[in-house]
Amino acid sequence: MVTGIERTKRRLGIKDVSVMKIFVDTPPNVPAVRDAIKMHTDCYEYSINFYKRYMIDKGFYPLDWVEVEGNGITFSGFDMCVEITKVKRISGRTPKFKVLAFDLEVVDNKIIMASFAGRNFKELITYKKAKNSRIVKDEKELIEEFIKTVNSYDPDIIVGYNSDEFDFEILRSRADVHKIQLKIGRDGKAMKFARRVRFSAARIMGRTHIDLFQYVNNLMAQQLQSEVFTLNEVAKELIGEGKEELSLEDIIDIWNKNDVSRLAEYCQHDSLLTLKLSENILMQVFELSKVCGQLPFDTSRSTFGLLS
Repeated sequence: MVTGIERTKRRLGIKDVSVMKIFVDTPPNVPAVRDAIKMHTDCYEYSINFYKRYMIDKGFYPLDWVEVEGNGITFSGFDMCVEITKVKRISGRTPKFKVLAFDLEVVDNKIIMASFAGRNFKELITYKKAKNSRIVKDEKELIEEFIKTVNSYDPDIIVGYNSDEFDFEILRSRADVHKIQLKIGRDGKAMKFARRVRFSAARIMGRTHIDLFQYVNNLMAQQLQSEVFTLNEVAKELIGEGKEELSLEDIIDIWNKNDVSRLAEYCQHDSLLTLKLSENILMQVFELSKVCGQLPFDTSRSTFGLLS
């Protein structure tokens, strides 16, 4: 498993120390090599994720532009792949990302409505008649249309508000019931959940999922006057625009009374408000990522202690 060893210097506390840097053939073998030697000596930096190790070694930071030389190869699920012979960091501005915000409404643990908002784009899907909505047959077809909408719009970034612990959790649960794979990544594979300290975060290959609530709750809370971090309160404070507040009981009552157009308008406004809020917050996430070296997916879910 070990492919090479070299002597190097590292700062340990306030001292420079001489250490051995060990190279392993594949990332999954790092724990095995660590376990084999940790009884004999101290080990460091073995817990750093492979992508972070690569960026550290190459001197790259999130949102850098890079110039790549190599040979074009084919790889399933990707439009273009390059077997790299040379890669270097170059100057460049933060690109304009294609952002898609979404929101779900749920009654009796079933998804009844999904709304989307992007630049010059909005859509609402439900299975009761409502104005300015795309009507489907049932929840199963709604989830299928959710997948088609994401892949058709093809965003670089997907944003939600409490989407880790609510929207994507309920979407995963209901998709499992209907035996649907949530293939909304650019690799054509199902979405995965990465475990964090207290919750699971929805990870989508080829797209960055940002849960704005996690960023607000972990990194902005002390800067805000509000003591509650609902979408309404945070949006009013940051962008000067709020929303109608409906309780779960209100939503159930409106749905059962077939006042679906009102609920559709409420749901659509939530995704539009999330999109506007993202325009305020995403640049903060990007700049913080550049400073701390963490990817935006991780930065938006970290505390200051984890970023330092």
